[in-house]
Amino acid sequence: MFKNWFKAQEKALEPKIAVASEPMVFATTTVLTVEEDRKKPKNIVEKIHNEFYTEIERLLVEANVELPEESVRLAEKSKALSSLGFSSAPETQAGLEIARRRDNNNQLIEVSKHFSMRYPTYKLITKESVTRICKTYGLVRADVNRYKGLVPDKNLQDILRFKVKNEDCVWYSTSGYSNKYSDWNIVDYSEKDLSKGKIERGPLQIVAPIKDLDTTGMRVEAETLKMEIKDPVVLHPVRFNKVTYYLIVTAWGPEASDPEVINPKSN
Repeated sequence: MFKNWFKAQEKALEPKIAVASEPMVFATTTVLTVEEDRKKPKNIVEKIHNEFYTEIERLLVEANVELPEESVRLAEKSKALSSLGFSSAPETQAGLEIARRRDNNNQLIEVSKHFSMRYPTYKLITKESVTRICKTYGLVRADVNRYKGLVPDKNLQDILRFKVKNEDCVWYSTSGYSNKYSDWNIVDYSEKDLSKGKIERGPLQIVAPIKDLDTTGMRVEAETLKMEIKDPVVLHPVRFNKVTYYLIVTAWGPEASDPEVINPKSN
């Protein structure tokens, strides 16, 4: 009985944020868009950018949906069972999963309020959502120093104007590590004085087609998209309650290849 109930809950309550570290690798998969869109790259670019900029609203709508009363009761019962040692009981496992997702939803609401107050003109997106979008459209996330494509003047100005407070940034301990930007090396800014040696602010990230990235010394997972889609999205990693998120800095599309866009003429 509980096994079937738990499966139903799994489908109804998808995780809202990523709470665990992940290796700094490129994540890509086969594109899932329809054939009509595949023939119109510009439409796909608009769709991708729209997903980035509206993702947080979608997640917040889901996070604010109240749990069914039955789920709330089960979550409370699981706490009692767990405290008595029934850690492997189906009810305990199902209830703890509900509680975990409820906590994730509450954190998402809290982090959204935090960054919308501090940076009202910028959209937040979760690490998990970035990975999902990359997998859907066969894109790659990487540090901006790997990007080999063009940056239009307008977007360069967007990046130059983008400012984030030190305490909201992702910082890394860089002493004695060959891969200094590994999640294992993240240090909260409030604990910078406890860190041994030097700390360094994490670099900007970019989501782009793999052909526009230098993959030297890196590994690429799964398949990559065959069709060319020019849709770079620049992300600034931020930190809240020891979880990494991103603020969307700027994005551009096929128009970046137009010389008039790259170096606009003044009238």
